[in-house]
Amino acid sequence: MKKVISSMILIVLTFVLAACSAVPVDTRYSQQEQQDTIQQVKAEIKKDSVVHIPFSFDFTQYRSFPVVKDAPISTRRKNPDYWYSLDDDSAKKTNTPLKVQGFRILVHTTDDYPEADSVRTALYLKTNKKSIYLDFESPFYKVKVGDYQFQKQAEELNFQLNQLGFRNSLVISDSILVYK
Repeated sequence: MKKVISSMILIVLTFVLAACSAVPVDTRYSQQEQQDTIQQVKAEIKKDSVVHIPFSFDFTQYRSFPVVKDAPISTRRKNPDYWYSLDDDSAKKTNTPLKVQGFRILVHTTDDYPEADSVRTALYLKTNKKSIYLDFESPFYKVKVGDYQFQKQAEELNFQLNQLGFRNSLVISDSILVYK
């Protein structure tokens, strides 16, 4: 019986102490003081409001025009032993194109146009080749690269494309554009 009474007293005492320690009185009063101070500052700002005069200074006589010089053209040659990037052969040729039988690299085949276009864009960004073709041969879109007369040249580009992550690319025979 003593245990029951002592445990009841302990429980009541715990509840009383917990209820009394909810929020300190100091915190409530300091929040009220902060709000009063903010309102006083706002009232003072309204009393001492600054009158804005439009700024009318003429800057035209102090305006400067910068002179931009052309960047010097680098005449340093690249080392021929290293492969820097895929060279774009089609940009150098400016004559009329002629259609002949040759080789291209088939990079991707799909029936979804947005997928084929994204592969073509990724291919352009990685290789910077201008001769990238998106052909529609019903019902598929085919992404092809290059205009090569010799299979050896196409196989070299196919090797480079495999290194860049286009693993399923293969060399195919196709009609190509040759500039003469």
